[in-house]
This record gives sequence, C-alpha cells and structure tokens, in this order.
Amino acid sequence: MKIFNFKLVSPKIISSKINGIVMCKNKLIVLVTLLTALAGFTESALAYHVNDAKSAIRVRDYAKALKIYKILANENNAEAQYQTAAMYKSGRGVKKNSKSAVYWLKKSARQGHAKAQYHLAMSYEKGEGTSSNIKLADKWYRASAKQNYSLAKKKLRTKTAGSTKTTSGKRITLHRAALKNDINTLRTLLDNGANINKLDEYGKTALMVAVEQSHIEATKYLLSRKAKKEIRDSNGDTVLLISTRQNYTKITKLLINSRANVTRKDNKGNTPLILTARNGNISSAKYLIKHKANIDKKNKKGLSAIDMASRENHKKMVALLQQHGAKLPSKKVKKVTASSLSVAELKKLSKSNQMYKGWSGLMVATWLGEIKAVKKLLASGNSEIDKPDNEGHTPLSRAALKGNNKILLLLLSHGAQTEGKHKNGKTALYWAVMKNHEMTVKKLLDAGANPNAQLADGNSVLHYAAQQKNSNLVKYLLDKDASINAQNKKKETPLMLAAGKGHADTVSRLLQHKAEVNYLNNKKQNALWYAARSNQPKIARQLLSNGIKVNIKDNQGYSILAYAAKSGATSLIDIIIDKGVDIDAANASGNTPLILAADRGQLQTVKAILVAGSNPNKKNKLGNSALMVAASQGHTAVVKALLDDGADIDIKNKNRDKAITLATAAGHKNIVKIIEEKEKNSGLLSIFN
Repeated sequence: MKIFNFKLVSPKIISSKINGIVMCKNKLIVLVTLLTALAGFTESALAYHVNDAKSAIRVRDYAKALKIYKILANENNAEAQYQTAAMYKSGRGVKKNSKSAVYWLKKSARQGHAKAQYHLAMSYEKGEGTSSNIKLADKWYRASAKQNYSLAKKKLRTKTAGSTKTTSGKRITLHRAALKNDINTLRTLLDNGANINKLDEYGKTALMVAVEQSHIEATKYLLSRKAKKEIRDSNGDTVLLISTRQNYTKITKLLINSRANVTRKDNKGNTPLILTARNGNISSAKYLIKHKANIDKKNKKGLSAIDMASRENHKKMVALLQQHGAKLPSKKVKKVTASSLSVAELKKLSKSNQMYKGWSGLMVATWLGEIKAVKKLLASGNSEIDKPDNEGHTPLSRAALKGNNKILLLLLSHGAQTEGKHKNGKTALYWAVMKNHEMTVKKLLDAGANPNAQLADGNSVLHYAAQQKNSNLVKYLLDKDASINAQNKKKETPLMLAAGKGHADTVSRLLQHKAEVNYLNNKKQNALWYAARSNQPKIARQLLSNGIKVNIKDNQGYSILAYAAKSGATSLIDIIIDKGVDIDAANASGNTPLILAADRGQLQTVKAILVAGSNPNKKNKLGNSALMVAASQGHTAVVKALLDDGADIDIKNKNRDKAITLATAAGHKNIVKIIEEKEKNSGLLSIFN
C-alpha cells in the first residue's frame, strides 16, 4: 500500500526533520528514516485535505473541522486560513474571537485569497477584531476587486457613487434613504464616502428631503454628520424655511438648536418667523423669537410677521408678537361699506395699503366680502371687472376662492368672464373646486364656466375635483359634460387620482358614469395601482367588479400583486389573489411579490402570498430568494415564516452567499441563530461550505 506521496511533502519539512538523508546511500536506511520522521506528523498536512473539514461539517463535527482547518492553515493553505477565520468569527467549533478571525484573515489575504481580502477589509471598516482603519479597508477592498470578487467591486462602486443596492436589486441613494428614514443605510452610505450635501435632480440635499418628510431620526442623524443647513433649494429655501413653511414644530426646534440661521429669507422675502406667523404656530414662533428672530422684518410685499398673522386672523399670534414689540400697521384697512367709502377712496386704499397693492377697488371690496361696496363699484360702470391683480387673480376668481356666492353672482350678472386665468392657468372654477366650495362650483357651471378647462400639465378641473373628498363636485362637472376619461400629461385619469386618494364615493360616482377602468398611465399602470397606493380594499373591489385587468405589468415589470406587496397594501393582497393572478410574476429585476414583501418586512403580506402557493425559493436576477432578502434586512418574523414554509437555507446567490452569510454580514445575530438552528435540525451544510 502506498503510504505517502513525495509530491505532497514540503522540502522544508523534510529538511527540518531529516538531517543528512540525501548523502545516505543505503535505501533501506532512507526509507526507515523517512517513516520515522513522518511519524511525528500524526495529523500533518499529509493526512488531511480541505474536503475532510467539509465532511466533518456535514455531520456537524465543528471541532474536528476546525482542527483540520488549523493544521492546513499552519501549512499556509490560504483557503484553510480563510475558513479558520470564518469559524472564529461565527463561533463554530470554538468560542467567537474576532481578533483570531482577523489574524487568519490577514494570513489568507496576504496570499491573495479574494474572499479573505474582502472580509479583512470589512473588519478594518467596522473595527471588528482590530482598530478601524478606512485606508486599510480601502486597500483590501481594492485588492479583492482586482481579482474580480463581485462583492468587493460592488463595494467600491458604492464608495464612489454614494449609493448602494438592496438585495432586491434596487439602487438606494442618500436621498432615498432620507426619504425612507433609513438610518442604517444613511450611515453605510456616508461611511463609504457619499457626499452628504449632494443635490438631487430637484436641487435638494438629503437633509432637505428628511425635513420635508418630517423624519426626526433622519434629520438628527444627518445633522450629527455635519450636513449643511444653509444650502438653498431651487425655490430658495433652506431647511429651516422648509420646516417652518410646512409647519413642522419639532423639526423647526431641532434645526434651531443646531444653529440654523433664523434670519434667512426665501425668494419672496419671507423669514422663518413670517412663515410661522402665517401658519399660526405659537410654539415655533416662541422658539424663533427666543433665538433672536427679527419680528419686524418684512417680505417683498412689505408684510411683516404680525401683518401675516393679522391677515390670516391668528389672534393669539398677533397678541404674542405684540408682546414682543411688534405693531400692527397704523393705516388699518377701513371696513368698506357703501356709506363710508367712495369709489375714489376704494382706489386710494388699493394704492396705499401694502396688503392690497396692485388691486383694484373692486378686488379689495370682493376680497373683504363687502357686497354693498361691490354693488356701488359695479353700478359706477368703471369697476375694471376683469382686471387681474399682480398674481393673476380677477375679482371673480377671488370671490370663487372665498366661496362668496352673493358677490360671485353679482359679478357674473355684470358680465364677469368665467375663463380669466391666473398666472398658473387656473380659472375661477379651479379655485372653487380646490377650496371645495360646492355651491360656488355649481353656480359657475350654470353660468357657463368651462368644465373641460385644462392646465399646462394636462390636469382638468375634473382631475382636481376627483382628489377632493366630495363626490358632488364630480357630479356637477359630469352633469355639464366634463370629459370623464381626460388624461393629464402623465396619462392619469380622474378615476386614477380618486383611487389614489382613497375617495371611494368619488370612485363609485365615476364608475356609475362609465369611467374607463383599463386606461393606462405613462408607467403602464391602471387604476388598481392607485388603489394599492391608498391601500383601499373597497376601491379595489369596485374596480375589479367593473372589469379592470389584473394580469398586466407596468413598465418596470411589476404586476399589481407585486406593486401591492412593494407598497405595503396588505389589505388588497387577498382580494387580488382571489382574482387568479400569477402569484410568482416577477418584475424587471426578477423580484416576485414574495421577495418584495419579504424585503420590506411585511409579514402579513408574506403569509398571504405563501398561503396562496408562492414558491419561497424563487430567485431574483441577483440570485437572492425571499429568505435571503429578509435575512439581509433583519426581518426576523418574516424569516421564521419563510422557514416554516420550507424556504431553502442552502440556496446561494450569484456571489455564492447564502441567507446566513447575508445575515452575518449585516449583523443580524438573531437571524443567524434561527438559521443555525434550522441547519442543525435539517442536517444541512454550514455557511462555510
């Protein structure tokens, strides 16, 4: 029997253990001496191969596997060194020891082992088992990437592009992470060199996005990472101006505490205090004043904070500002009555009072609701009935905006034009609809207002009415032959917008008037997609009972089930499934509805899709299954549900990673334990196969 192979014996081993053998002429002595020397290697490199360690792992003898790996590692076997590191890192066959893991990773990495180089880089990046060192992390990521190790190449792309991808294949930017209030992704992107102050296509920073969404956590985190607060967006707003404009008290205080400039003005000259006064937000106003906001600053129209508060009838705000020295204008607007003001005085008022600068006397009287003054001006024959103000409003559109039907009818009876347009293209009918003035809408339509007027973006009056929570507005427009299937520039119909807003009564009204359910927007989505956005099962049922198609895909390859799963429309899932949709229809990235729901941690959706017979082991184009994406994202309950349904823990993606690998890399220890327990019970191979 052949005992050994000379090719496997290291020359150094032979020379260190056998002295003077080469010169010996007696072959028998040579053989005896060699056998004696080799006997000292009771468990040497001659005795084991990496596959022997894997065999030990198959029977869950991790201690033996580690013993074999270490023997081979000491013989400078790079793969064995990497696997030894992996076992120390995971605690398989030995107590977890990050320092020992790094020790063996270094040895393997120096020999050119791509995976070891990648994991050594991760250790340096995270400071696990060694001191954090970004330069060394970058060095080893690059070394691994040079060998075409895909994870390293992706990591380097992330570091340069300031974005990353989820396991479902969707690219995540800093702005999207801020939009989702995703602190972990923000941290990862910033740690990898993303520009915290980069502007997106809309001219906004990630901090602006977080503030706009009122995401306290994301705002705090971005501020802690020194995000700039004084950058202006395309509207000229800083984050504090955005916050005060949108009336976000907590965010406003947070920004002020972070030393945001309280004196900055927007493009119209409004300060944060002016915007706050307009909103009537006492708490924010007190905080701004406490931090030295100037109460007397005026905007480009000459209006101060107290002017704004007075104009909006915020009496408590007026009182607060007066307590701090603000004064109402000395030239107060006189109450306009037929007996107190002449036509000349009304005209003078429009010139002398900053609030009504550029307004005609009729416009002032209309806005103040002084019907007698309106009558006087109309009777004078010199009322400039259709003259617009600086914003493009006419007296009729002002009356419609206020919902003052008596003055509206007076103006109409004197020939006011219904189709006069504001600078933004809106007619009086639009303003009445937007303000939900039901009777004003009816009176304008009865007077001949165009029910099919459209703006530059293609939105008709009916599009606006469909978004109001008042189906009567839609009824009045349809009774006047408004185009029920009109499409805007995005090819959206009123039905789609009503479904998206969750207005079931309006949807019902539109369907009663035979609205077409199968029109598609420019993303190839029908109204069901909009019902999914609002998560309205009643609307979904209405649409389905009217023959809307369910087995279609949008331009990104999403089926309605996939879109509902992605959007979190859990209440629609069973309804859609009952219509016989393809349960595993994948989108352009290969993500099935189950993968999308698992990626977002939507447990009830996952369970419903599994009950309907979805295959839990379908993979997307990156090779990730639903279990993998759930494990990567840390969705413990979803992982359990998938495992209970028979999800395969041994599936590998294109990077040769398993679910447990992804969970380990993401630091989700509970999920790692759950999968390990599953491995023990099923007798499957470990993560390190």
